[in-house]
Amino acid sequence: MKNPSPVWKLVAIVVLALGALLVVFGLNLMPTQETAIAKGSIAPWRLTWGMIWITVLMTVVLAGYLFTVRPK
Repeated sequence: MKNPSPVWKLVAIVVLALGALLVVFGLNLMPTQETAIAKGSIAPWRLTWGMIWITVLMTVVLAGYLFTVRPK
């Protein structure tokens, strides 16, 4: 990894911002839990939110790694 450390930190911040943006999109595009229960579609609703939160967790792990990268 020959890039300087500030570049990796900037990329880590961008990755965290994308994770936050994913949650915002989920909140705006997904129906509420009450609506999903009323329609009988709670299982797909839970699976979709599970995928969203797993992806957010992956962005946090990736950003943590990028914050710790040291240039050689």
